[in-house]
Amino acid sequence: MDVGARPTLDAEVGDEARHRATRDPLALFERLLARRNHDAPHGQRRYRAHMHVVGFEVEVRIPASQSLKDRRQVVRSLLDGARQRFHVSAAEVGGQDTWQRATLGFAVVASEARLAESTVDEIDRFLWSRPEIEVVDAATHWLD
Repeated sequence: MDVGARPTLDAEVGDEARHRATRDPLALFERLLARRNHDAPHGQRRYRAHMHVVGFEVEVRIPASQSLKDRRQVVRSLLDGARQRFHVSAAEVGGQDTWQRATLGFAVVASEARLAESTVDEIDRFLWSRPEIEVVDAATHWLD
């Protein structure tokens, strides 16, 4: 290796750390960020990543549902609508065996906390505006 050449990621980390980084994308991101900041002049950072992650869990009741098929149709409509409209991850996270209840989970990632909070508020308004469901409970979880 040349004296002035910068070592690659493979040369900097061992096999175990490299294997862990391939399984954990966040660990790889942190490692690459540390490399980028290492190259900056003393006391300066070229890049500082801020990421705000919010989990939004909502329990809904579907009073008109008479079967699991009816319930799945409503749940699918809610999840697809939220994904397309707000560009969030959405999934049914509980109550799959009940006819009239469902627990929905939404994940929001944003560069600023106010943007994440605004998106959660919009999802909440979207769900409350749907006449075919009743919102029973909702909880917001900020991840550090």
